[in-house]
Amino acid sequence: MVRPGPGDARGDHVRVADRLDLLETVALGERVEAAEDIVEHGDDPGRRLVRGERREIDDATLARSHVHGIVSIQQAIQDEQADIYDPVNRGVIRWDQLIEIGEILAGHKEGRTKSEQITFYKNNAGQGVADVALGAAVLEKIRAKHSGVQLQLE
Repeated sequence: MVRPGPGDARGDHVRVADRLDLLETVALGERVEAAEDIVEHGDDPGRRLVRGERREIDDATLARSHVHGIVSIQQAIQDEQADIYDPVNRGVIRWDQLIEIGEILAGHKEGRTKSEQITFYKNNAGQGVADVALGAAVLEKIRAKHSGVQLQLE
């Protein structure tokens, strides 16, 4: 399922591809807007299913993204995770374009450097507790920079 996220004053938003055992690729491609964040949540247990290969994000989305974040490059290689492994092998993106989220959080590598950039993030090796810890670290950095938009949830 792809759902638009809440916008801020610039109209930026997040699209989340939740892992719902999709058998069809989510084709965002040209619909991805400047300053958008694409987050694919869930790991891919392997490339092959009974009905064929599994992809949740299309090549056009990866090609249009300026920043390609991931939890674990090694996990994508080891499991031959189709959303990353196959596009790399076809030349859509390169392994050296992938940035592990830990490198960004530790300040060793940069994520988005311009507000109009499109970011893609593949949560390919997390567990619930790791997701909560990551969320807390991101929130802390956002608060330290006095950035972000606080949502009013009812």
